[in-house]
Amino acid sequence: MQATALNTSARDLSFQDDWPTGSAVPLIHTSDVHVWRINLDVQFIGQHYSILSENEQERAERFRDEYDRRRFIVARATLRTILARYLCVSPAQVKFQTNAFGKPFLLDDGSALRFNLSRSSEIALLAVTVGREVGIDIEFMRADLATEEIAQRFFSGFELRQLRSIDPQFWKTAFFNCWTRKAAYIKARGQGQFLPPEQFDVSIGPDEPPSLIANRLEPGEPARWSLRQLFPATRYTAAVASEGNISAVKLWDYGRMC
Repeated sequence: MQATALNTSARDLSFQDDWPTGSAVPLIHTSDVHVWRINLDVQFIGQHYSILSENEQERAERFRDEYDRRRFIVARATLRTILARYLCVSPAQVKFQTNAFGKPFLLDDGSALRFNLSRSSEIALLAVTVGREVGIDIEFMRADLATEEIAQRFFSGFELRQLRSIDPQFWKTAFFNCWTRKAAYIKARGQGQFLPPEQFDVSIGPDEPPSLIANRLEPGEPARWSLRQLFPATRYTAAVASEGNISAVKLWDYGRMC
């Protein structure tokens, strides 16, 4: 889902300390979800740029804003580097393709690896699974994004009613609960805005477990998907959606690529 550009920097990052450094040779089970936290606040990006494909380099050069260009380069290079660990190849050998709706996947991948990347301000999150679709969304919790007007554009009637019943002190938390859970589900489905956000409901209350409650276009969907909420850093929230039951979500910090 898209609303407004995130121009506010969060350089005073305070990372949650329960994300250990990621494995150089990660092993993933079919019922697990791996989530990698990536710090995009990297100033020296020469080696990152060299990892990118020609197409990715061309995309990077189209950014007019240096801040956005840097974040794109670091995110894409780190995506390649992490996936290369699972595939036991060099980052430059990782090949991507996109589906009809623009969701990327690995080309000619015999490992059945699935992934999804999301970035907001100075942090990106990469979710990885095997043999089942996955989506992830991270948001820097800007107060000017959490508004009634934006909620009316992107939330369902059920979600709006729930949001309006929330204690005002928890309103922003509930808003971003709803936003990230809906975005993660949409991204996992891989259909972009062709899945109307007003046609499905997610839980939003601060004390409610993350879940897909209803899909009016496909009533069987809630039984098919699992959602988890993540807290990667102060003033950030995130959600991950995956097909089937999730036995474990393994949180890893990639660290700085300096």
